[in-house]
Amino acid sequence: MLDELRKIWKEQPDLRLGQLIMIATRPKHPCPEVFSIEDEDILQGIQAIGNKAEVSAYEQKWVPYWEIYPQIIRIELEDLNTALVRQFIEAIRKEKPRLIITPISMMKLIGAPVDDQRWMSGQKERIAKLRSILAELERGGEIKAVEIGYRIAKSK
Repeated sequence: MLDELRKIWKEQPDLRLGQLIMIATRPKHPCPEVFSIEDEDILQGIQAIGNKAEVSAYEQKWVPYWEIYPQIIRIELEDLNTALVRQFIEAIRKEKPRLIITPISMMKLIGAPVDDQRWMSGQKERIAKLRSILAELERGGEIKAVEIGYRIAKSK
């Protein structure tokens, strides 16, 4: 396998390992975190395996979105409210200010299996409630409707 990688790198020396992985695996959805990662960062992560101190330092660079954003998919539907969605939007404003917000994009961002139709069929009420909350926030001027979703309004 390493010989094959070396051969590909000789033919296309500008490709990084993350790009090769993306080309080889052809994921269903884009994964810019893998495509754009620098080879040095991959090497650092690989070298950190087995060394808890190094793994800890490496992991501090990246925090999964499900740990950053409020868990709008794991809480009970009656606990889903405007304040929680507003908190979610504030977190997005800092991390991904150009993200188009839809109930599904919010769910996907925190790891919901939105490609699983069976799972999604059980989320109709949650999606409807999220849409209602987003419409309320739009009426309040906090977000702005765009083609397919909502854009976060500029800070007041």
